[in-house]
Amino acid sequence: MSDEKNPPKQDKSPDKDAAPNNVIRFPVERVKSKRRLKKLAGKLGDNKKATLFLSLMSVMVMSAYLLQNLADPVGREMASTDARDISKEKELADRLMNADERVPASYGRSPSAEDHLKRIDLNGRYHISVIQDIGMEIRLMEGRQPIQFTDLDRKYSDGIQGFILAYGGFFQPNYDEVRPAVETEEAVLTAHHFELLNDDAVVGKMRFELNQFGELLSIKVQAIQKP
Repeated sequence: MSDEKNPPKQDKSPDKDAAPNNVIRFPVERVKSKRRLKKLAGKLGDNKKATLFLSLMSVMVMSAYLLQNLADPVGREMASTDARDISKEKELADRLMNADERVPASYGRSPSAEDHLKRIDLNGRYHISVIQDIGMEIRLMEGRQPIQFTDLDRKYSDGIQGFILAYGGFFQPNYDEVRPAVETEEAVLTAHHFELLNDDAVVGKMRFELNQFGELLSIKVQAIQKP
């Protein structure tokens, strides 16, 4: 009976492990999360800077390459030529040697007969010598590839005689008519001979020398001395 009237008293002393009602916990986990985000953002920022730097460097290198190639087309072609391809090397050397092929036109004048002969018909591979009162000699330059005689013959409707007549006012002596002469063959050379006439009189002779492959080695023009 006494137990029912006097129930046991509850222990109202505060729990040592429980936080007091008037204390606000510090959000430690949130602070750590924000720090992680800041570190991640910093790393991403560094990556962006590195990517931007590499992109700028790539643009600068490409621009320099394009400018160099636009400014030097011959150098670009030379760089792309296979060093082991001898025929391409010779062709490229021909082009480099004849870099002034368009010079006459650039100065506002029409190419002369000598310009046309050297640069167009003979492809800049032959040297022209004038021998006063005797004639002229056209000889293949050292180390150059000779042209085919048939190629020169096909350039003119009248064949090689058309070529000779085209330069009647340039070759010495002057002439206005061409007549084929005998053709001779030697051990390794073939020679085509022509007579040059002026007013039906023979004033000179022309000789084309070819090698065994039909390639032009030289052209010799000789004036006939009057008695």
